[in-house]
Parts: sequence; structure tokens; C-alpha cells
Amino acid sequence: MSDVILTTGNISARLDPGRGADILELTHHRSGVNVLLSTPWRTRADQIRAGAAAPAGTDSTSIWMEQYRGGWQVICPNPGAPRTIGGAPVGFHGETSTAPWRVISHSSDRATLETELFTIPLRVTRNVVLDGARITVSDEMLNLSRQRLQFDYCSHPAFGGPLLDGDVRLSTGATRFHPDPETYGERASSTTWPAGNFGAGKSVDLSVLGQGSTNPLVFGWLSDFDDPWVQLTNHDLGIAARVSWDGTRLPYAWVWEELNSTPAFPWFGRARTIAIEPASTPTSGAQRTPGIVLDPEQALSLFTSIEIVDADGDR
Repeated sequence: MSDVILTTGNISARLDPGRGADILELTHHRSGVNVLLSTPWRTRADQIRAGAAAPAGTDSTSIWMEQYRGGWQVICPNPGAPRTIGGAPVGFHGETSTAPWRVISHSSDRATLETELFTIPLRVTRNVVLDGARITVSDEMLNLSRQRLQFDYCSHPAFGGPLLDGDVRLSTGATRFHPDPETYGERASSTTWPAGNFGAGKSVDLSVLGQGSTNPLVFGWLSDFDDPWVQLTNHDLGIAARVSWDGTRLPYAWVWEELNSTPAFPWFGRARTIAIEPASTPTSGAQRTPGIVLDPEQALSLFTSIEIVDADGDR
């Protein structure tokens, strides 16, 4: 299945309908920067997708990671580790991120795609629209059954490449940050943004990124938004990526920051990325309960946007 290329005068995007309708590249024309992550094993992942190599992984997590090329996925019905959803065993990062999608229509700056899940009776119709320097992914989810469905949804854009080189800052409309309980244990605690307490005895300033940062592996979620947005600004390049979304149904934003900090599988210190992930549920812990509920034959629409702006606010 061929990739879909969308473009405006400001940005272009490349989508792969064959696996998750992933947005593999989001390029800002004036700077020439693709703002999304490309994984260190991208060539191998492309070979697997093309049928030229066989996966080495033996479980859902390693199989997913081996074919992870970076970019932007939408994860449903299960973000994160394998879980049971409605009686079905659902693998790492859910079915929408690996399923093939049908291209219903597309033009130069928009596309409509659709898939039906096997793990839960859900039809997802996706509209991807480019407008100026903004890309918006809108998902309409329809419960195809007469059963009440409970599940989760997470939009997973991972940023990388030149956008993370130099003087890089993270800002947000959130007021609280919560370290992932399963990763850091009871020693870590919720803090007022931009402080992060990971149980290491000192507070980390999560707003400072880039080459000079000494942040550990960061994984957790933002909450208590005055307005649902997070912005990643590279002052050396003079551009920023601003993520905004539907905060009513997605009241959290997962934050995953991997700045060459994991010495073991799968990164081995080779990746620099930060993912900003609007989500229906926290990453783990007692607060993690299904955040999306659909009554029989009910539909629900959600959106996430990324806009590339100048560091001073211009497009």
C-alpha cells in the first residue's frame, strides 16, 4: 500500500496507511526540518514493512518496537503494556497503531482513512487535514455493537532530529506533572510544573531540554490544564511545535523523554526524542481506569493538532 503525501505551502506530511496510518514525517518547509523522530533502526523497520526482512521479536512489545519507525501514531484501545480490554487480550500500544487502514479519499492537503478493529467492535474514521502550518488528526469512533465499550485512546507524536538539538524548551498549559508509578515507585511524587521529582533526591526542571540537559528518563503525565497545549521550542532554529487537543475527553498528556538515557534494549543510548501524548487516562497507578465509554452504536470524535510556529509566535 503506497504512502499518502499531503502538503501545503508551509508543511508536508507522509502517512503510511499500511500500518496504523502512521504519520512518518512532518516537515516544515521554511526550515527544512522534519520535526518527528526517526528511530535508529528505521531502515530495518522499513524492510520488515516491505516484506524484505522477518521480525526477530517474540512478544507484542518487542514486535511493535522493532517495526516502530518513529513519527506519530494514534493508540487505541490500549496505550502502553498489554492488557485485557472487554475480555480480549490486547497487545502493546493497541490495535489502531498496527492495523491496515483503507484510504477513503485524499487530495493535496487532506485524507480520510478507515479501519475496523478486531479486539473491540470499533470503526475508526480518520480525517487528516493540513491547514497552513497546522496538521490535525480527527478520529470518529463508532461502537459497532450493542454492548457498552470501555477503552482508552492516546495520540502519540514523538519529536526528534534537529528539533531537539541546541537550546530547547518545553512549555505547557498544565500545572502538574506526575511521574509514572510503575517506573519510579513510591519515592517519586506529583509536582508543580515544571519541577519533576523522580525519587533521586533532587528536583529536575522539565522545561529545559536539548544538548545541555541532564534529565533522566522521563515518563509520566501532565494534568490540571488551564488550556490543553504543550509546546516544544527550539530557540536556535527559531521554530516550535505546538500540540493542542480535545481536553474534555483527553484530560491528560503523557510525556516520554528519552535523551540518550536508556543504556539497554531497545535504545542502547542511541535515541533523542520527546513524545507529547494527549490521553484519556494516566500512564499507570490507581488513577488508570478506562477513560472512554461508548454506549451501543454511539459515536465519539476526538482531535489532536500540531502546528509549526516561529519561536516568536509567527507561522
